[in-house]
Amino acid sequence: MSDEFKKVTIYDIAQAAGVAYSTVSTVLSGNRKNYLSEKTRSRILALAEEMNYIPSHANRILKGIKTNTAAIVISSPAMAEQEHIRSIILRLTEKLRIHEYAAYVSYFLPDCDRSHEIRKLIQRGCDAFYFASSIQEYSHLCDEITGHGKTYVTYGYASPRSITVDITGGVTEILKSFIGSGRNNFRMIMPAHDMNENDRAAALRTVFPDRPFEEVHRRYVVSDDSRPYNPEKYDTALYFETGYKLTQKALTDDPGIQAFFYFSDHYAAGGIRALSEAGIKPIKDVLIAGVNNTQISQFGNPPFTSIGYDIEAVVDAVVDNLFGNEPVSINTRPVIYWRQ
Repeated sequence: MSDEFKKVTIYDIAQAAGVAYSTVSTVLSGNRKNYLSEKTRSRILALAEEMNYIPSHANRILKGIKTNTAAIVISSPAMAEQEHIRSIILRLTEKLRIHEYAAYVSYFLPDCDRSHEIRKLIQRGCDAFYFASSIQEYSHLCDEITGHGKTYVTYGYASPRSITVDITGGVTEILKSFIGSGRNNFRMIMPAHDMNENDRAAALRTVFPDRPFEEVHRRYVVSDDSRPYNPEKYDTALYFETGYKLTQKALTDDPGIQAFFYFSDHYAAGGIRALSEAGIKPIKDVLIAGVNNTQISQFGNPPFTSIGYDIEAVVDAVVDNLFGNEPVSINTRPVIYWRQ
């Protein structure tokens, strides 16, 4: 190995200083309970710095020294299947490396003890946590992290230190574009009725500010309580089937629908199948829009409008706030990819 990249050891410093290995080890451990002179101590520390000595990861943990390791924790393997989550993980890893931080990527498996998993990551030397989840019930893990003197930011749900994406704003813009193009008779295909306050359907409050939310929800939202949405299970086949059946239901109730907004791109793909089977040409006869800007919306037949994520803005916000303790609430702007 080239001397340029050879790792300096305690033994190397001991040889250079002309002292015993145990003497160098004692000084570098910060132990002052010995009879070493201050001159010897200073000489060893100066040599360690000059020779670019870097304590091992294990030593850093034992001494409580920052390890420059961040944990990227995803609430389930299924969530990591989402294209934008994968993009965030890759870009965040690159950004952390620029800041001389290593990234430790971890996923919660079903039925695992999540608090225990967090403690294991802390024991492995993780100084900061980026926690991505779509559900609120993991908020107690933030207390687990701060209780050990570590820092965190969350993505996907509100917490005292959260980075989110303004999906509601993106949906509002699309619904207003439907109306602005004369497509007033639109429908929103949502997973279940109890999702009426989610970030998609909430856009109806802004689009129709003078009408009761319950009224516009009944008018524009089509949902099915037998098909609840579980963000911890990324079931694309179920999403496709749900979009397909709910679009069929909507067309049966009103064949004159002019535009559809779908909960996600996979729901939209199922809806497009239902429209085609009914002899309706998607995009040409009926406008289509979804969420997540997946390859389905980009390269499907036909491509359709979808709300995406400004990955760079999300990652910058995470890195800028990952190592602090003060409250953070950043709602990044979505990116709408118009394809019609």
